[in-house]
Amino acid sequence: MKLKYKLFLYFVVLGIIPLLIITVVEYYNYVGALTNRSFDQLKTVRGIKKREVENYFSNAREEIALFAKSKAVIEAMNAFKKSFHKIQPQDLPNDYVGKLKTYYKEEFAVNVNSPDKDTINFASLTPTNPKSILLQTQYLIGNKTLYRPMEYHEVHNRFHGVLSEFMTTHGYYDLMLIDDETGHIVYSVDKEVDFATSLLTDAYSETNLAKLFRRIRYSGVAEQTILCDFERYLPSYLAPSSFMASPIFEGNKKIGTLIFQIPVDKIDAITTSKKIWREEGMGETGECYIVGKDCRLRTNSRFVIETPKKFFEMMRKNSYDPQLLAQMEFYKTTILFQMVCNESVVKSGALQTNVQTTNDYRGVEVLSAYAHLNIDNVDWSILAEMDTAEAFESVEVFKKKAYIIALGLILILITATYLISNSIYKPINLLVLGAKELGKGNLNVEVKIKTHDEFKSLADSFNKAVASLRENQNDILQNNQLLEEQKEEIEVQSERFRLLNEEVMKANSQLDQKVAERTIELRRQNKKMLEYAFINSHKLRAPVATILGLMNLIRITDSVEEKLKCVELLGKSTDDLDRIIHQIQDILYDAEFRDEQP
Repeated sequence: MKLKYKLFLYFVVLGIIPLLIITVVEYYNYVGALTNRSFDQLKTVRGIKKREVENYFSNAREEIALFAKSKAVIEAMNAFKKSFHKIQPQDLPNDYVGKLKTYYKEEFAVNVNSPDKDTINFASLTPTNPKSILLQTQYLIGNKTLYRPMEYHEVHNRFHGVLSEFMTTHGYYDLMLIDDETGHIVYSVDKEVDFATSLLTDAYSETNLAKLFRRIRYSGVAEQTILCDFERYLPSYLAPSSFMASPIFEGNKKIGTLIFQIPVDKIDAITTSKKIWREEGMGETGECYIVGKDCRLRTNSRFVIETPKKFFEMMRKNSYDPQLLAQMEFYKTTILFQMVCNESVVKSGALQTNVQTTNDYRGVEVLSAYAHLNIDNVDWSILAEMDTAEAFESVEVFKKKAYIIALGLILILITATYLISNSIYKPINLLVLGAKELGKGNLNVEVKIKTHDEFKSLADSFNKAVASLRENQNDILQNNQLLEEQKEEIEVQSERFRLLNEEVMKANSQLDQKVAERTIELRRQNKKMLEYAFINSHKLRAPVATILGLMNLIRITDSVEEKLKCVELLGKSTDDLDRIIHQIQDILYDAEFRDEQP
C-alpha cells in the first residue's frame, strides 16, 4: 500500500475512533443524565402526590373525628336512633311493600348498568323490616304524597341541613349515622338503597361498609377513625366505594357510629392532576396512580380518560381478561378493574421506595417511581410513571443530531485528512522520485518544494547533496583520467621491470649453476683439506716424533754404535718426512689449481 493511502487511512482511523468514542460517551452520559432527570421528575411527582393523598386522608380523619365529637352529631345520633325505633309495624301502609318492590325493579335495577347485572338478585335486596320499608319508600321514591307525619321526619328536617352542608362542604359522597345495637343506618344524606337497612342482618351485611362497621362497633376509643379499602358497592350502583368510620361518644358512652363514604373523585383528582398532566410536566404519557394490595388500581388510568378507545384496543391486544375489560369499557374506569402486578408494585408493597424501568399494565416499558402510602388501615402503593419512549424522545433527537454532526465531522475529517496526508505525501513523493532519479545516475535532478517547513529543509539538503555528488563526480572523472595516465606509465614501467626480471632470473639461474659447481669444488677442496689435516695431524707427526726421540737418544747415549744406529734411523725418518711433505704439496697444488680454474 502506498504511503499516501497509509497516511490517509491512519489519519482517518485516528480521527474517527476518538470521535466515535466521544460521541458514544456523550450519548450515554446524556442518556444517563436524562434518565436521572426523568426519574427525579417522577420522584418529585410521586412525592407530591404521595403527600397530597396522605394529607387528604389525614385531614379526613381529623375532620370526621372532630365532627363525630360535635354537639350536632351527638344530638342527631340520639334523635335519629330514638325516632327510628319509634316507628312501629302498624305505621307501615299496606301498599308500601309493593311500591318499594316496584322501585327496586323498575328504577334501581335499571340504573345499575353493569355487564354482570344478570348475576344480581334484585328482589332479594328489598328490605323486610317495616321501619326500613317505610323510610325507603318515603325517602327513596321521593313522592311527597307518601309522607306520613312522624317524629323521624321532624328529626330529619332538623338535622339534615347541617349534616348535608358539612358533607358537601368537605366533598364527601355520603354521610351515615348507624345504630350500634341493630346496625341500622338510621340516617344518610344521599338516601341510597342501603338507607334504613341493617349492616348486620340485611342484604349489605357482607359489604366493605358492613365489615368496617363491625370493626368499630364496639370500639371504646374516642376520636378513632378506621378506613376500609375500595370495593364495588351495590347501593352506589356498583361504583368503587371506600368508607371511613368514627365512633360517636356522649361522654364516655358510645352511642353510635359516624361513617363517611369517601369519593373516589377526590383521590382521582389528586393522582390524575385534575387532568392537567401536561401542565404538571408529565408530558403525553406520564401518569400517577394508586394500586392496592390485590394489584388492582384504586384510581383511574390517564389513558382511559384521554384515549379510551386506543387504551381498550391495546388491552385487547395484550389479551387482558375479557370480563374485566368489558367492565372497564362499560364504566369507563380502571378502578378495581385494571390489574397491575409489575415489579414496582411488588417492591412498593414490601414498603420499598425507589425508581426503576419496568413494563406497566399496558405492557409498555416505562420509567417507574414507586412508594408505599402511609395510610392506616389500607395497603396502597403510589406509582408515578412515564413511557421510556417519551422520556427518551429527546435522546432520539440527540441521536439524530449526533449522527448528522458525526457524519459532518467525519466528512470534514476525511477532507482535512486527505489534504493533510496529501501535503505530507506530496513532498515525500517528490523526494522519493528525486532519489529514484539519483539512483539512475541523474545528478542533475532537483527537488522543488514550495512549503516552508522541514520538507523544504529536507529538499534543500537533498539538492545540496546532489550538487555535492555532482562536484565529486567531476573530481572523480579528473582523478580517473590521471589514474589512466599513471596506469599507462605503470604498464610501461611494468614491462621494463618484466624484462629486467627475466634477465635477473636468467642471471640467477646461471648464478645458481655456478654456486652449485663452486659448492662441489668447495666440497672437494674441503675433502683435500681434511686429508691434509689428517696427514698433518697423524702422518707428519709420526716421523717428527721419531726424529725428536732419536735426537734425544743420541744426546744421552755414549755408545757410538747406538749413535750410528740412531743416525741411520734419523735418515730413514727424514726420508719418511720428506715423502709426507711432498704429499702435502701435491694436495695443496691440486686444490689451488682447481680453484684458479674458471
